[in-house]
Amino acid sequence: MSLKIFLAAALTMLVVNIGAFAAEETTVYYFHTNKRCTKCRNLETYAKEAVDQLADKTLRWKVINIEDADNEHYVTDYLLITSSVVLVKTSDGKVEKWKNLDKIWRLVKNKQKYIDYIQESINSF
Repeated sequence: MSLKIFLAAALTMLVVNIGAFAAEETTVYYFHTNKRCTKCRNLETYAKEAVDQLADKTLRWKVINIEDADNEHYVTDYLLITSSVVLVKTSDGKVEKWKNLDKIWRLVKNKQKYIDYIQESINSF
């Protein structure tokens, strides 16, 4: 095999592998408003801790203020009412599925149960 053919094959494999890696992605969003009480800040802190504990390099973490004009579309995109944690799976830049983790407000008083809920939701998503 010539060096040219070998390099072309290696480059093709690299491009295919990079494309496969970048094609699907899971993002954990924490959405908040301008007013942030202690409970709201705990929602964010505990969710971030849950994501960090998973040590999954394929997860993305994003914090979004839904009252910023550029972010208002998220309210209708994910049916948001208040501060929320939402899991979003995208493929080739398009949303494939999403899930609003609706138990966070009930569980925030118990940090470990809250973290367990976030992690179990991510793992089963």
